[in-house]
Amino acid sequence: MTMRKLPFVLNEGDWISGKTANDEKFRGYVERIDSYGGKVKVKVLESDRESIIGSTVEAALAAVEPIAAEGARSEAELLDMIDLALQTRDRTWFEELSSQLSLLRGAGTASRGIRPERLSAPPRSRVM
Repeated sequence: MTMRKLPFVLNEGDWISGKTANDEKFRGYVERIDSYGGKVKVKVLESDRESIIGSTVEAALAAVEPIAAEGARSEAELLDMIDLALQTRDRTWFEELSSQLSLLRGAGTASRGIRPERLSAPPRSRVM
């Protein structure tokens, strides 16, 4: 059996989209790769078939593709992804997203003229 070379490198933990053998569209992350058998096991987080969400499915390597890393994200998107990182118990991803959120919030306050270091300072009494 000759293996077809994929136009991308796939690793455990990578985010992918694709179709199962039953033609169910999904998005999720790679749990295990069977290069010899040409299959990948995927933890499904989104699908057009609700019953497979949260389960692990198998798909052909030829039927999947990596989800491209996206650029800047909004605060709401980061909060949603932080929730997902907590659900999947992915500490590294959680810390990375939390850092991005912190930077985004810092940039947002700076653009409004608020210095970030003032946000954590205790409130001062106006009565002297």
